[in-house]
Amino acid sequence: MKLPRMMLISVMFGLLAAGGAAAYDGPDADKAALEFAKGADLLRRGDLNGALDAYALACQLDEEKVEYKQKYMSLKKVLSLRESLAAEQDPEQWSKAATALRNFYASNRLYADMLALARQIHERKQTAGSATVLADALLNMEEDAEAVELLASQPQADLTPQAQVLLGIGLGRQKKLDEANAMLERIVLPEPAMPRLLCDVARLEVLCGKVDEGMAHLTKALESTSPRGITMFREFVAGLPEFKALPESASFETVLATESKVTESSCSGGADCGSCPSKSGCSSGKDDGCADDKKDADG
Repeated sequence: MKLPRMMLISVMFGLLAAGGAAAYDGPDADKAALEFAKGADLLRRGDLNGALDAYALACQLDEEKVEYKQKYMSLKKVLSLRESLAAEQDPEQWSKAATALRNFYASNRLYADMLALARQIHERKQTAGSATVLADALLNMEEDAEAVELLASQPQADLTPQAQVLLGIGLGRQKKLDEANAMLERIVLPEPAMPRLLCDVARLEVLCGKVDEGMAHLTKALESTSPRGITMFREFVAGLPEFKALPESASFETVLATESKVTESSCSGGADCGSCPSKSGCSSGKDDGCADDKKDADG
């Protein structure tokens, strides 16, 4: 049976349009992936506004990609938080916002931004806890002498194990090994200890020449990190200067590959944990290693 001429033309245009749409979707998905990667690179370099623009374009080019939307919304929230921090008058709200922002900087290893914010936190609070937050940021920027001076000036009875280990790391980096060892001997780990604290103890032990003990604590730190958070934690560990000059006998790469022993809870996969109904009992790993820092930040 012969199709009428107009119907045949309509069918042909329909097929062309469908083919054109398929050809168009492919390049858009590729462009979206490139923009998303560009956003991640800009974020690593500390250009948050540039990263937001790249994430926004990725969302426009591929509206179905949930990951792109999550990253865009999360970063948009961070930028809004940063902008509102200067104008916030309520001390409690300021502290909550500053802690959230600091955790974002720490997770993304934006250490210069983290240090600037930590100085603000300590200027406002002037507690041993806020000094610990600042010392951590100083050590990330290799400002070891200032970190040691700051923590040594605090009432020693007020220093948490996290503060003590950071002071020890600062002393060890300055080659004051007798003092670093003395600090190491003073530390009493809580049970259970958070992954970050275990990792920092491992750093101090390596500086003090106790490599085997350090690798044992680092193994435990990785084992107690949730599956969802372990990749980010491994990246953090791999970048620490204390672990970069280890002898081959330390088997650092083998230790770094240690798998998590934490049972993962179900997770909605959202951009953050703030509105999740399962937050209180969750082990999703988005805040792994932060508990000691949050306690210290609260002063």
